[in-house]
Amino acid sequence: VNVSSQHLYKLCVSNGFILSPRSLTNMPKLKTHRGAAKRFDTTGTGKVRRSKSLKQHILTSKTTKRKRHLRGTTIVDDVDAPRLKRMIPYK
Repeated sequence: VNVSSQHLYKLCVSNGFILSPRSLTNMPKLKTHRGAAKRFDTTGTGKVRRSKSLKQHILTSKTTKRKRHLRGTTIVDDVDAPRLKRMIPYK
C-alpha cells in the first residue's frame, strides 16, 4: 500500500466508509512484448500493420518486379490481429 492509498484509507475510515483491501490495490500494468513492438504497428483505425517478408537477403535471385511488390507494409490477417493487439497494448 503506497502513501496515497494509506491516506485514502484513513480518510474513508474516519468518515465511516467501508473499504475492502482489494479496492486499495493498483491494477497491474500490461507489459508490451518488445519483439512485437519492433515489428508491428497499429493504424489509426486499430488494424495491425507489418512489413512484408522475404526482402532481407538473397535478393539477386528475385526479380525486380517481385522486390518492388515486397516494398512497404501490409495489414496483418484478421486471425492473428487479436493476439498481436494483446502483445502491443499501448501502441
